[in-house]
Amino acid sequence: MSKIPAQMSASARRIAEYLELIDVAQKKHGFAKWYDIFKRALSAGYTDTIIAKLKGFGLIREEILDLGNGDKERRYFLTQRGETLLDLIRRHPDIVALLNIFSGEKLP
Repeated sequence: MSKIPAQMSASARRIAEYLELIDVAQKKHGFAKWYDIFKRALSAGYTDTIIAKLKGFGLIREEILDLGNGDKERRYFLTQRGETLLDLIRRHPDIVALLNIFSGEKLP
């Protein structure tokens, strides 16, 4: 069952869902595969976009394993930063809610 709090914006929830699915796969198999992310994203292009964004913010890292015969497997792992963000989301939903409130407002 997901530990992601309900009172999050849609974009924050999506980020949390991707981090959580990578975390679950990592705990189960040692890493997440590209296909694990694809099953949530539902398109190859969007999967690659999500991966690029998560990598760009330093939330995940990618390893490419050569399986031989030209086949490669892309493996994904949460970075310390990704683990910290996911922990913050899970344990402090009030802070996430506060960020959501201020994200769309102009401050004085």
